[in-house]
Amino acid sequence: MALPLDKEVRPEGVVPNLMPVGEQITGFEEPDIIYMKLTGTVTEDEVRVINEMQIDFCRGREKVFFLIDLEELESLSNSSRRAAIEGLNQMPVGGLAVYKAPLTARVLAKLLVTGMRLFGKYLALQFFDNEAEARAWIEEQRTA
Repeated sequence: MALPLDKEVRPEGVVPNLMPVGEQITGFEEPDIIYMKLTGTVTEDEVRVINEMQIDFCRGREKVFFLIDLEELESLSNSSRRAAIEGLNQMPVGGLAVYKAPLTARVLAKLLVTGMRLFGKYLALQFFDNEAEARAWIEEQRTA
């Protein structure tokens, strides 16, 4: 069963299949978008389950893009950030498009990207006011 993500109308007119993991939500949208909505305090257990699901979404794909709603993210512990970095290291990520992120969420996202650089992996990270702008950026990245 699909769950509405927010009140915005998606350009495709279809809501992807979404899967809740605790308070968090993830899902895959063809051809190459991993959607995430992070809410409240994200636990290490939630991150590990999400990682497994997202690594599975990546199977057989050369590149995926993350479309991430961080409007309601409050915190991400050090252990949760480490687990997220471990998962991202196993995925062919083409970029992270984050939208509706308040300052704290932006800082947390930047910490993840910085952690990835310590492993020699550069991830493009951009922030947007809304989902439509984030999707437009992903489309640009596909053709770059």
